[in-house]
Amino acid sequence: MGGRVNLAVGVDVREVVVQVSDSGPGIAPEARARVFEPFHRLLGNDEIGSGLGLSIVKAIADRCGATVALDYADVARSTGLRVTVTFRRPARNAEKLRSR
Repeated sequence: MGGRVNLAVGVDVREVVVQVSDSGPGIAPEARARVFEPFHRLLGNDEIGSGLGLSIVKAIADRCGATVALDYADVARSTGLRVTVTFRRPARNAEKLRSR
């Protein structure tokens, strides 16, 4: 209770970046690869959920040719989670962006 979620979107000629971060406990670096597996739950986590959220994010990103990266939202304190999804822009759209 009382957590915080932030959403940021960045667009440039080469990519679109969507970043979601929260103020929760975060995910330790050694556990990050497994959280993309369907129904995987971190040990000791009593949060409600099915363990599908990040596996769905990864499946959508893979279908779109995007990448997903996880980090702490607050790296200095090793807390929170930051999920960054990066979509590469096709070269054919780059000229349209430059002319705007």
